Amino acid sequence: MLSFMKESRRLNNLRMKKELHVNLLYPTIYDGIKAVHTKNEELVKSKIEHNTAKISTK
Repeated sequence: MLSFMKESRRLNNLRMKKELHVNLLYPTIYDGIKAVHTKNEELVKSKIEHNTAKISTK
């Protein structure tokens, strides 16, 4: 996905931020992808811990 974006049009949100006067939670595409990846890792860890706890109580 990231390689597609690099080859595709340049992603630029400056106009949106300037005209709408907004501060983005993830100001760049890289920040957004990193956040998604981090959240996904947390979910996987949580599921593993949950499943391990289920097995231990049996």
